[in-house]
Amino acid sequence: MFDIGFQEILVIFVVALLVFGPRRLPELAQNLGKIMGELRRAMTGVKSEFDREMRQAELKNMGLTPPETPEARPEPANQAEAGPSDKSTGKEMDGAIDGGDKPSGA
Repeated sequence: MFDIGFQEILVIFVVALLVFGPRRLPELAQNLGKIMGELRRAMTGVKSEFDREMRQAELKNMGLTPPETPEARPEPANQAEAGPSDKSTGKEMDGAIDGGDKPSGA
């Protein structure tokens, strides 16, 4: 990315040590590392979004339909369409498994 050699990094470290001191330098390095990680994750997200949009545009230009993405899928209108695994706590299925309502004395 940057064409920086060992000598340049050493000079930057010595200048930073003189400017910030040995007590604040580890804290600043940690904060810089966090910021770099966040930037890298953001750039990866932007790149993947761009690539996905470019693939969809290419498919559209070729006359094909792009594959359905999870965020493009519509939510089911009611619970019957959703099925038991979607948004179900399992309590609705207890009666069906046990053979109906449980007797009150058991």
